[in-house]
Amino acid sequence: MDQKDIMWELRELKKTSLHLLNRKEDGRGKYYEVSFRVADYLEYMMLMRNLLKVCIISLQTEGVTDPLIPQPRHNVQEVLRHLLQLMPLEEMRLIDYVEELLEEREGED
Repeated sequence: MDQKDIMWELRELKKTSLHLLNRKEDGRGKYYEVSFRVADYLEYMMLMRNLLKVCIISLQTEGVTDPLIPQPRHNVQEVLRHLLQLMPLEEMRLIDYVEELLEEREGED
């Protein structure tokens, strides 16, 4: 197999196999965005709640050690940091705004 064939095959594999991470670039450099499928906002919020619960339980059982998890406190901090990024703040602002509009309309009726 020559280099052109190898490159073609690698490009095809990339197209068919690499879907979870989406490569992006901004003023700070290159990075990847991750997306995952949820049925709706409720499922999304339940996922975040469950991640938070796991972190809380992990912090409550600090004395438990596992060789596969040598730095549990650091791992919990990383999950919490990612949860902050997953919080749908703009959507929550929209919901607040829609609620205000509905209250205004109800007052007019």
